[in-house]
Amino acid sequence: MRLTLQTALLVAWAVLFTAAGLHTELEFIARKPLPNSLLQDFNFYRDALHALTDGNDPYSDRGIGTGFLYPPPALFLIALLEPFDSLWRASLITSLSLAGLGVMLAGVALCYGLRPSQVWWWFPLGFAFAPVLETLHLGQVNLLVAFGVFVMFAFAVRRPVLAGVGLAAAICLKVTPILFFIYLIVARRFLALVVAIATIAGFGTAFGIVFGFEHAVTYIDVFRDLSQKNLAGNGNAQSISAILVYHGAIEASTQTLVQRVIDSCLALAIVAVSLLTYSRGRSDGLFVVIGLSLVPLANISWYHHYAFLLLPLCVWMASLKLHPFVVVWVLAGMTAIQFDRSGLTHGLLAQFFILATVGLVLIAELVPPDRWALGAPRGASTNGT
Repeated sequence: MRLTLQTALLVAWAVLFTAAGLHTELEFIARKPLPNSLLQDFNFYRDALHALTDGNDPYSDRGIGTGFLYPPPALFLIALLEPFDSLWRASLITSLSLAGLGVMLAGVALCYGLRPSQVWWWFPLGFAFAPVLETLHLGQVNLLVAFGVFVMFAFAVRRPVLAGVGLAAAICLKVTPILFFIYLIVARRFLALVVAIATIAGFGTAFGIVFGFEHAVTYIDVFRDLSQKNLAGNGNAQSISAILVYHGAIEASTQTLVQRVIDSCLALAIVAVSLLTYSRGRSDGLFVVIGLSLVPLANISWYHHYAFLLLPLCVWMASLKLHPFVVVWVLAGMTAIQFDRSGLTHGLLAQFFILATVGLVLIAELVPPDRWALGAPRGASTNGT
């Protein structure tokens, strides 16, 4: 009876969650109609590739929301898709993203020995998540980046070369996953770390040989400039400081200071869980904290970036063997995000959920192991050996 009631509640939640995700995406389509806005962000990559092949600077436009602001090797992916027409490009990038998401969700369950009947609801959680739908709409590479991080996590022990290549690919698409170097160091996955660094160097060298090394130098300047910018508190930007400005909680002039304080607190959380990981050998919590922190750490963040929450949250739920409190907490928080794009709190509730979850992960790490059903993933053993 308990199982039947639990299943019924999960089905009801899945229907509500899916409807909410579709509603939020349809609202977004009303503001950015299809097909004109289809792969809008992906086309920034294409414009940069065209500038590059024409002998121009791919970083000439440094505007947020209009320019290409990613690592140079990311253009290799665009070059592979360039021979196809627009509909095929859209189909391929969407198919790759959805396939990566499906493999990632199923892969986390497999790593922890969870049966499909236990985690079937992860699939509406992922595929109907409004930030995921927006990612597909805009042609963002978030799901491909998350898949690369998953490959690193799942194979760091058994296939460290594959793990290193996966993380390197993610970093070459978007630089922020470089924070997972901390995870590899603290968890003592040194071969995967070396392979990741070597692969990034290889991609960078190949790009330099083909297109010129000066673009790598330019990107360093672009990244430095980007790290010093603040988004307007207009209700659309999703950085914590921009959200607080929108709600009148802080002045725009204090955005940089507030963001640095938040970043410092998150850095302390990463250090704390790193010390626990190093002493106890369980690296699940460190992976989750780093994965969750990628969103609030950024001074430039958008709604579609919440797609990055899926992997660390699924790892957290799986590592605690689907503890009821953890499952309810995650479902409640992710459901709130479904409604919080341009309504409710315009992102404040979403960011609170992320920060509070980081705190809960730390608490769970501090509780004696026999109080929690911690499990070690088969492909990413957390015993430090």
